Amino acid sequence: MKRNLLPDLMYSKSGQGHNGSSNGGSTTVVDYSNPIEPVVYLTDINNNLYIIPRCMAGQKFNINTDKCDATGNSANNYGMLYAQWCSTNTNDCNRGMLNWLILHQSYLNGSYSEAHNYCWNLKYAGYTNYRVFHHDEYYHLYKNGIIDSVLYPNMISGDVWSGGHSIPGVYSVADKAVVYNVAAKTKRHDTKTTRYPFRCVKALNELLIP
Repeated sequence: MKRNLLPDLMYSKSGQGHNGSSNGGSTTVVDYSNPIEPVVYLTDINNNLYIIPRCMAGQKFNINTDKCDATGNSANNYGMLYAQWCSTNTNDCNRGMLNWLILHQSYLNGSYSEAHNYCWNLKYAGYTNYRVFHHDEYYHLYKNGIIDSVLYPNMISGDVWSGGHSIPGVYSVADKAVVYNVAAKTKRHDTKTTRYPFRCVKALNELLIP
């Protein structure tokens, strides 16, 4: 399986789909061409393009406030979805392997992933087949040590699911996957049937084997 994590990027915000500034060949663009489904386009120094919805999974963008508060309220994090990494506390959602990603249509023994199924089936900004953000990608969303709330409004500061099953150098077990804490910038394992929020990403040069 070919898989590319978001490479090192320097963020620069721009509006209405115009190119942002570049640093070492990397650029960031905020695209409002679809006003209710705005995305952040990230282009790395190798011209790999990544598409990130500005809202967490389940949230809706509000063109009047420029925030992800078009549905729900602050009590439910504006409609943010809380999903299971896998329907069973086994390796059946990651092909029976410890060091693997959750992948659509590769589940074993009737198991399934609510989080990945949501991203894979998401039709957003003209794209489909997103995947769950990986824990090693979240740091790209920070600015001056905190989440860039201009680019990513109404994002939770607590625990979120990672698309990855294991943390390098940390012993992995079948019943757990990686949870990332946004505020503390820490990683840990938790049982796969626990429900956490998550976000989706689309990498145009990335091949995910279904």
